[in-house]
Amino acid sequence: MKVAIVGATGYGGIELIRLLRQHRHVSELSVFSSSQAGTNYDDIYPHVQDIYQGVLKSVDAHQLADEYDVIFVSAPPGVAAD
Repeated sequence: MKVAIVGATGYGGIELIRLLRQHRHVSELSVFSSSQAGTNYDDIYPHVQDIYQGVLKSVDAHQLADEYDVIFVSAPPGVAAD
């Protein structure tokens, strides 16, 4: 299953990455950020480079709905509402 995490730079996002990388049904995991798109995730959190390495993507709600089976929103309320 293809999974996306929006708001992956907070504590909740980090924990979701940790848990989902171990899930046997997750075939693809992508992370999104409205404020840090284009940044390497392990540049922000070097301590998680063993479990996830990738670039934070920009958020496009319509694209997410079309491309992913499950979307976790771990963003502040104002961002999540948009």
